[in-house]
Amino acid sequence: MRPIVLVALACLMAAVLPSLAASAADAPVVAAPGTAVGYVASGDSSRYHFYNGYWWYWTPDNRWLRYVNGQWVAPGVPADSQGYKTIEELFAAYKKAQENHDWKKLFLLGTPERQDSEILSLVISAATSNDVALKNLVEKHGANWKQFDHEWTDGDRQRLMREFPSLAASIGKQVRNKPELMAAAEGYIYKKGDPWSTQVHQLTNLVRHGTTAEGVSFESQTSTVRSYDAQGNKTGQASQTSPRSSRLWFRQIDRRWYLATENEITPEK
Repeated sequence: MRPIVLVALACLMAAVLPSLAASAADAPVVAAPGTAVGYVASGDSSRYHFYNGYWWYWTPDNRWLRYVNGQWVAPGVPADSQGYKTIEELFAAYKKAQENHDWKKLFLLGTPERQDSEILSLVISAATSNDVALKNLVEKHGANWKQFDHEWTDGDRQRLMREFPSLAASIGKQVRNKPELMAAAEGYIYKKGDPWSTQVHQLTNLVRHGTTAEGVSFESQTSTVRSYDAQGNKTGQASQTSPRSSRLWFRQIDRRWYLATENEITPEK
């Protein structure tokens, strides 16, 4: 995802939250048998883990369930997500999409949670900008940016950090065609700004956690830097290349790998 879309969001989330203490006694009760993913709470508190803002439950058949919106779920992947058999194949697709500015393809590499997180980042960026065209584009696809159009307090930023996954899921449900929105918005932002390009070099520091993993993508970005005189007249321009690194998270669902969010990384068992 193009960093410019995340600039406003990063500023809003700059405040550091105190760590939240949690114990197994605070964990939601596991559903009774007969539900889609139900298990009876065994009284074994070691099965519950509070990690990355979620309660996790290690089931008797050795898999993780996550507590989201009032229920324990093992999220599936919709048809418009595109996974790969290996992380290496997924990273190759990520590299190609980044370098070709294929915003739709890049978006489709993500899990539903990652897709909703990107949609929420875009909506907040639109709401906190003065870009009427971007706001209209977001609204055209069903997202309500107006709920974020206000003066942000420290309390608002803390709430955003604390409730980001649930807010993202709520916004995601509003959008009628997520890939179309992201492709249109990213394309609009790219054409509006100065020319730039990204080269993805390699994936390093890959750490696997069973069906999740995380690593660092080393990249470089080339931008056009323009200079102006005191009267605002353009006096020249030059290309500037800067190294950067992008943290990537991965999740395997039904034997296929997808780009994920940090919140989806399971605790080590």
